[in-house]
Amino acid sequence: MRFVPVKSAEQQAALMLVGIRERAVATLTQLANRIRGYAAEFGVTAAKGASHIPRLMERIMADENVPALARDLFASLADEFAQLRERLEKIGASLMTWYRSNECCRRLAKIPVSDRSVRYYW
Repeated sequence: MRFVPVKSAEQQAALMLVGIRERAVATLTQLANRIRGYAAEFGVTAAKGASHIPRLMERIMADENVPALARDLFASLADEFAQLRERLEKIGASLMTWYRSNECCRRLAKIPVSDRSVRYYW
């Protein structure tokens, strides 16, 4: 049986922040995939990745072959997508603030990383 040291309240809060960020990224990815899937059903396609969604939405809104009801629904999804991205940016900023204020993180960041170690750990 392996034992780990008890985490401080600060460490536990940081782990919580990382977990919330992971969940937000997963939700954003899921929503982007859903939007791309719905758009493909109307013949409008886009590359994978959240960065392509805003341009996809512009194309959908300009496409007269997409029914008005569908465009309204896409607009709702676009609002949700924008809110999630904004939330993710705030979480990322909080994480960077914590990272910069943590002495251990600052020391770890100074360790040089070779290409070989990146291959094995990333």
